[in-house]
Amino acid sequence: MTNPTMCFVILSYIKKDYGWVEPTQITPLLARMIYNMWTIFLFNLHFYNIGPVDVYERYMMLEG
Repeated sequence: MTNPTMCFVILSYIKKDYGWVEPTQITPLLARMIYNMWTIFLFNLHFYNIGPVDVYERYMMLEG
């Protein structure tokens, strides 16, 4: 697994008996993390531009 966000989520939800917590406990964390990542993305897109910005090009740079 190369995505550090997903590694964090997976490792933080292993119980002390090495089982997994219920999915209903993981969903709120994932929702908050995804929301925060998109907020940071949009902030950088709108406030750190120098000259004209191609939104699609920037989005593809972040996705790639």
